[in-house]
Amino acid sequence: MRLSVVLSDAHPAGVAPATALERDRALVAAARGRLDGITLTHGWATARWNPAALTMAAYLSADARPLRATVRGLPLGVVNPVELAEQLATVDHAWQGTFQASVSIGSAEAFAVLGVDPVLGPARFEESLDLVRRMWTATPLAGTGPQFRFSEVRPTLRPAQPQGPPLSLEATGGVGMILARRLRLGLHLGRLDDLDETSRLVETWQTLGGDGDVSLELDAGQASVDTLSALAAARVDQVDVRLSPDDVGSPSLLRLVAELARRRASVGAR
Repeated sequence: MRLSVVLSDAHPAGVAPATALERDRALVAAARGRLDGITLTHGWATARWNPAALTMAAYLSADARPLRATVRGLPLGVVNPVELAEQLATVDHAWQGTFQASVSIGSAEAFAVLGVDPVLGPARFEESLDLVRRMWTATPLAGTGPQFRFSEVRPTLRPAQPQGPPLSLEATGGVGMILARRLRLGLHLGRLDDLDETSRLVETWQTLGGDGDVSLELDAGQASVDTLSALAAARVDQVDVRLSPDDVGSPSLLRLVAELARRRASVGAR
């Protein structure tokens, strides 16, 4: 099981962007050599400002290897899939093929920001996923609709990974799991609320024949050895650990990350 640390996001008003970026770089430095990866979260229309996740992933790539990078929450039912495909390919090269992402249909706020009818979200999502994958493997590319119609696009960049970075769907219910399985996506279960329920969901995913990665997020206070062991036993592939804003900027950051690494090692020893 991989252990990834979530970089600070949704910064409160009054925190200068330069200060926030330095905090993220400090967290990357603490994680390097101790944990498996870093995770960034996409966000729009929040009360706090969010650095652009894909831009940040590319920015941090030189400092972060050999960590893996994950970007969560890309609203594929809202954004332009042709542009997103090349952005993902660019980040994949920056990380030398150790990059992955999770996608969603999109929140109500995301649809409102870009003026997209939310009723079209599911259809746009599936069509966009097909276009992203074709941007990574075919040339030239035509959009035949119904959501996207264009005569020809020639991709300017293919990902470092031959089939593109692995993609997961953010879903918790049975319908979402069936969709993820049908579309050959992994599964991101969001925040850990109930350990027994999470184990049941993972078992359901395996019963459905899901073959992509299973991941979830938890707070640092939840990341006990027992919880991590239970998640490993349930065959969760990646756990994204979210620190509190105070932890990210504190002198004890290195000790906290080292403790997470120790717990992960204890899980592997069991």
